[in-house]
Amino acid sequence: MSVIIGFFGFWYDFIVGDAWEIALGVIIVLTLGAALLRTNSVDQEIVPLLVAAGIWVSSVEAYLLRRAGEFVPGIDRNGLRFMISNE
Repeated sequence: MSVIIGFFGFWYDFIVGDAWEIALGVIIVLTLGAALLRTNSVDQEIVPLLVAAGIWVSSVEAYLLRRAGEFVPGIDRNGLRFMISNE
């Protein structure tokens, strides 16, 4: 039983981590995209444009938050992305 709990605990921590909002956003976007494509209410060629628009909106929001002095995850003080901290 502890192996099963450990397995699901790992995946929860890996996918959700500290930012549950991001995981929820990904689930919502994938669900809406699948629903739109399944019901044929949107052309398949428009979906990449919608994704690009979502990325653009997210980038503008991160820029505005950074400009206002708020913390933006994944961006250090110089505005550069970092993956591994050498501290």
